[in-house]
Amino acid sequence: QNADALAADILRHSRSGKKIVLAGASSAGPAIHLALGERLSEHERGAVKAWLNLGGILQGSPLLDRFQGAPQRWLLDAVAWFKGWDRNAILSMTTRVSRARFSRLRIDSGVLVINYLGIPLSGQLSKYSSDKYPWLLADGPNDGLTLLTDVMAPNSLTVVALGSDHFFAEDPR
Repeated sequence: QNADALAADILRHSRSGKKIVLAGASSAGPAIHLALGERLSEHERGAVKAWLNLGGILQGSPLLDRFQGAPQRWLLDAVAWFKGWDRNAILSMTTRVSRARFSRLRIDSGVLVINYLGIPLSGQLSKYSSDKYPWLLADGPNDGLTLLTDVMAPNSLTVVALGSDHFFAEDPR
């Protein structure tokens, strides 16, 4: 749904003749990737000149994978219901679903893609990721929500924020 809404906005703004730079953080990353890679034709996305991917969870979060079996799934369902979250939207960010989506998407080389990637050490975690980071250590280097390699879009440039985690919350201001 987010990719469809974004594609519609891109089409609307592209008619003005202005160039578009997209910026999206975390779960916006897969929506932008899907809009550019599948929801818009090459001509329709022609006004998009760049995408700034701020820690986009492009290939999903292994944390969500841990909540797929019982009884953890019941906990996820209860939290989603209580908070009013769309359960299917959450499940679309599991690694199985996300990696399948990621592998089929291609973005025109005319779109400059820049990843902004937080790379924390274990002593540099914000209060938002300090409890999640250890769960992912066995899977590899992570930002407290997803694996570092799973944040990077293909054929892109990457800027790293050493000492930042997924939430870029090291600066209280």
